[in-house]
Amino acid sequence: MSAKIITILTPTYNRAGRLLAETIESVQKQKEKGFTHEHIIIDNASTDNTKEFVAGFIKKDPRVKYIRKRTNTLASGALNRGLAKAKGDLILPLDDDDLIPPHALQWYKEFMDKHPKIDWAAARTLFIDEESRIKIGWANHPVVLKNLKKFLIRQIKANSITNGSVIFRRRAIIKAGGWDETFPSSQDAVMYCRLINAGCPAAAIDKYLGIYRIHHAQLSTENSKNGNWKYCKERLMQQYNITQQDLDKIKL
Repeated sequence: MSAKIITILTPTYNRAGRLLAETIESVQKQKEKGFTHEHIIIDNASTDNTKEFVAGFIKKDPRVKYIRKRTNTLASGALNRGLAKAKGDLILPLDDDDLIPPHALQWYKEFMDKHPKIDWAAARTLFIDEESRIKIGWANHPVVLKNLKKFLIRQIKANSITNGSVIFRRRAIIKAGGWDETFPSSQDAVMYCRLINAGCPAAAIDKYLGIYRIHHAQLSTENSKNGNWKYCKERLMQQYNITQQDLDKIKL
């Protein structure tokens, strides 16, 4: 069955300003034929003026929707809240500082319509800096989407696929149990593992459909999350029986 609505889920926290605006605008600029989209902004208990900021977009575009959480549950909890409100059969998580090119949703829809047995698909990611300059040398590595162990090893070593570059069928996310709220970060990698473990068929799209932005605020946040990443990495390795020797064997 052809998808009529694609839901974009964007958790946000204290990001009112240029970066969030450009994320929303990149979705608004989508070239759509035979479908529409809704863009749900999930405010994860921000302390800034995120509510008023997003309201400005909602006044001009009813496809933009807003949910506010009373407590901060990190991205995984926000994504689950957004999923519960989503109307689309196809779901695209998009971080509040990243972008998608104008043709992305059309490509995702056409690919998933053409491959009805595929539950999720990962496209290529373009990496840019704050001034939208392409970061030379930043490119995702080949992904393995069927063998969980091989996939996770590459994901740990290279972050092979990122939010904004992965489209899901709603049914697959539900089958996988939603986003795991027990992980403090790395909710995307954990979801991919859950999908593979649940036997949800996947495919790779050889097109750049996600734009991952590297900026100072993000780097500062990432530095503060290093402890979380170490914990998540060790927990995933233990959960899926991956050793350091397994990591060392893979050459990227």
